[in-house]
Amino acid sequence: MAAAAAYPLPFGTGSEARAFQISGRPVHPNEPAMFAQVRLVTPEFFSVLRIPLKRGRVFGEQDSTGTERLILVDETLAHRYWPDQDPVGQQVVLQGGIQGRIVGIVGHTRQSDLASNSESGVFYYSLYQQPIPLATLLVRTAGRPASAAALREAVSAADRHRLSSMLNRWRSAFPRRSRGASLPWRCSPCLPQPHSS
Repeated sequence: MAAAAAYPLPFGTGSEARAFQISGRPVHPNEPAMFAQVRLVTPEFFSVLRIPLKRGRVFGEQDSTGTERLILVDETLAHRYWPDQDPVGQQVVLQGGIQGRIVGIVGHTRQSDLASNSESGVFYYSLYQQPIPLATLLVRTAGRPASAAALREAVSAADRHRLSSMLNRWRSAFPRRSRGASLPWRCSPCLPQPHSS
């Protein structure tokens, strides 16, 4: 069994395309703006959803809030905006001034329309580098899906230390008053609840 967290999910709510610029590339008048979908994910996201790494590397545990902000792009975005170049190593600036360096290219997954190829590509950011108070837990199991109670028990038993580490990253990033009584996860029934203090 493997688990990851992400926001937003493909075909889920909260998706939006954001404009960006490529550092060092001139912006010409009347040139259409560049857009990409943005996803925030934990390092295990790509293995859980079986999204292949095409080039470079995926996020790791070492990529945290105190390190250089890194980005992964999907192959659709790479082909569209770097048709004759390798985007790995390039710096980009998203709308709002968020900067990052591309370290890998991953396979494309449909985001909102199974019948169309017109979707924009995707930027992936690490939730460990840019934590937000909301995420969906993704779990891949062998065999039939389990009930919420069985899943909660299995996740805890599979790797209690790793799950605790993931939760502690969110707890340290958000004070109790900002997250209320519940954990910042959409799939809260699948996770152990924090002890009140």
